[in-house]
Amino acid sequence: MRRELGVLLTALALLAPSARAGDGVVLISQADAIAGGVTASDTPGFPVTLDTPGSYRLAGDLTVASTTADGIEITVDDVTVDLGGFAIQGPITCTGQGSALSCGAGSGRGVDATGAARITVRNGSVRGFGSDGVYVGGADSRAVGLTAEENGGSGIVLSGGIVRDCTASRNGSAGIVPANAPAPSVVVGSTAVGNKSDGIRGNVGAVVMGNSAARNGGAGIAVFSGSSVHRNASHENEGDGILVQSFASTTSITLNSLVDNDGYGIQTQTSADAYGYNVISTDVSSTGTVAGSGTNLGNNFCDGSTTCP
Repeated sequence: MRRELGVLLTALALLAPSARAGDGVVLISQADAIAGGVTASDTPGFPVTLDTPGSYRLAGDLTVASTTADGIEITVDDVTVDLGGFAIQGPITCTGQGSALSCGAGSGRGVDATGAARITVRNGSVRGFGSDGVYVGGADSRAVGLTAEENGGSGIVLSGGIVRDCTASRNGSAGIVPANAPAPSVVVGSTAVGNKSDGIRGNVGAVVMGNSAARNGGAGIAVFSGSSVHRNASHENEGDGILVQSFASTTSITLNSLVDNDGYGIQTQTSADAYGYNVISTDVSSTGTVAGSGTNLGNNFCDGSTTCP
């Protein structure tokens, strides 16, 4: 009887889709990825397909050898992936930084949730993929505590959600960007360094607050109309420190530090764009401090003068 019970337990373990932590979270290891069966539609090898709502956590690093495979593919709403401090590592490497950055060819993403909503990806690193590090196309999603670096596309792409305490560095497109969706995005407490294009982008109605953008190949921060850009540091970017890209409704630009950008410190589009309490310092090769027809709210400090355009 005891022997039969042991055989039964072993069989059930083999049939189980993946190990579970005591809190009900499904654990994913490299061995699980190779074996498949993490969820019902997950086949052996990469990507690890998550087709069931719930919480998942890495039990170790995931290493993806193929330049065309995703690391994790999420096909359903309401999924949380906790990287557990580990990395999803692809095979791509990048050299240089800013506009001189060059990355190897590939098409895989570290985490791909193109059509899924209410997705959270947190607490770890995604690097070395030929396309984007993390891409979430559905609304109401979160990227928290992530490092996305040396990916051939953008570092973190999120539609209508929150990016918080993340770092995107030396990616082959932009650092942190919204997917093409009407929902506003929030980027807070994050860093974008050395990316080939813009450091941080915000869509219509974005809140971009308390971030650092430096040595990116485009603008440090680029937003559309109706956005609030507040208490950021944008330094040594090859484009503007802050760029407003659209021609309607008010964008508020306040309390930012904009130093040594090759473009303008701030470039606005209409008089509805308003700026105040910013510190702007340009190097000798810079285009200038402020451009466009935005409204000066006062208390700006431009190249050592309180008189700003």
